[in-house]
Amino acid sequence: MRIEEIEQSQTIFFIQQLDDAYDARHRSVSYRPGELVWVFTPVRKVGLSEKLLKRYFGPYRVVRKLSDVTYEVEELEPSPRRRKSTQVVHVLRMKKYYTPEAPGTYSNK
Repeated sequence: MRIEEIEQSQTIFFIQQLDDAYDARHRSVSYRPGELVWVFTPVRKVGLSEKLLKRYFGPYRVVRKLSDVTYEVEELEPSPRRRKSTQVVHVLRMKKYYTPEAPGTYSNK
């Protein structure tokens, strides 16, 4: 065997190991139409620390599933100045909606 062939076979073996490790940890996520979700939207404001800003906005309602990883969502309560519109969102930018607790109240669940 030539050195290039050995390197190529080792690379293929290494990639297969990475794929197997990813598949062992990966959990597929799917949402049904009508479910409520948070949507990640990066916000940057001059003079404010990014880590203290709100990252997820919502609630949004899932309208329909476009593919395994994209969904069409609509804002549940659009602001009065904007009309109700839909967005196409990747599943990585979504998480299941929960009711936020009031500041200063914590539960031990």
